[in-house]
Amino acid sequence: MAGLVDLLQSLCGGQQPNRIAVTRPGLVEAVPDLRLSLLAPQAQVLSAATGPDGGAAALKRKLAELDVPWQQQEHQQQQQRQQDLQQQQACGSAISLYDRDAATGRRNGEPIADCYGILSYRGAAIMALADGVNWGERPRAAARGAVHGFLAHVHQELAVKQGGKAISSDAAFAILQGAVQAAQAQVLAADGTLTTLVGAVVLQQRMRSGKHCCLSVVIGDSPSYVWRAAAREVEELNYQPPLHGFHRDPRICPGCLGYALGDAPDLSNISYSVTSLDKGDVVFLGRDGVADIDPVVM
Repeated sequence: MAGLVDLLQSLCGGQQPNRIAVTRPGLVEAVPDLRLSLLAPQAQVLSAATGPDGGAAALKRKLAELDVPWQQQEHQQQQQRQQDLQQQQACGSAISLYDRDAATGRRNGEPIADCYGILSYRGAAIMALADGVNWGERPRAAARGAVHGFLAHVHQELAVKQGGKAISSDAAFAILQGAVQAAQAQVLAADGTLTTLVGAVVLQQRMRSGKHCCLSVVIGDSPSYVWRAAAREVEELNYQPPLHGFHRDPRICPGCLGYALGDAPDLSNISYSVTSLDKGDVVFLGRDGVADIDPVVM
């Protein structure tokens, strides 16, 4: 990791990464060590979205309350939905690609066991997405619990306790590490089974007007991305090059929260990343159904 840090710092003058720094999978305590100076957002949430079907807001058993103005984004006409999504500061979308039962007409795989949540602040954002393993009520509870636990922890530790203050990237990553633990605890409290999790925070860089950074953590196969407006291309933030014998196979992916190893999570492929953002860049999260559909299956 030190070699990657040295390379990044030589390319971008020490503290301004214009590429992506990412840790190798499974290094639970290792985070990109760039020592960036960032700005924690004020605690006021400007916009909040979760789904589908109520998302994290519909979680019945909560270890910590998350008092934010959730937007309900379900049951809209498609045209109106697209217009609303373009205008909102926090938005997400979920759709099932499973077929429908020939006899009942009901879509197989319901309820959708995915969950997303986004909190938007002035100059910052927190987002999370979870993909419950298999389908049904308990995988959905796991996904909702993971998203709620992650968002609640980061909101409290970053926006409420550190709001408006300078914070190092090391401290921000420590909050993300705590958020993973909080997500795991909430999955168990919600009586969920297994779920992946990807979480990210977008923060302003201090002393660099208009510049932001995105810090993310991935467990499982739901990646984080950034749309580079200037280059008009998408980059995966936690992409792992085929080094040191690691080769990602979309058909076999370790890593999940919940009852993976007894009542402990499987963090064998956890990874952290950080990258700088320019004006017009868009950070978004996706599950494996979008990210790496196996061409053999297709």
